[in-house]
Amino acid sequence: MSETPDYMQAFKGYFRGIKSWDELSKLWDSLRQENYGQWYVYATDERPPASPLPVTELEQFIQLTDKYLRDNHEEDY
Repeated sequence: MSETPDYMQAFKGYFRGIKSWDELSKLWDSLRQENYGQWYVYATDERPPASPLPVTELEQFIQLTDKYLRDNHEEDY
């Protein structure tokens, strides 16, 4: 039996675009404030994960993703 339904059950919201670096920083801050090991993180071209990321792994994901985005996007938004 796949664990995917746990993710789909937890996914109650929607996605919306981040249009500025300030909005991205606010998103990261929100995730950090609500980081209790309940966030499912995955690339959209992959299957949803079987379980949420542990607290420390989410922080590492945030740091690496933020650095990647800021280093690789020439736009200043």
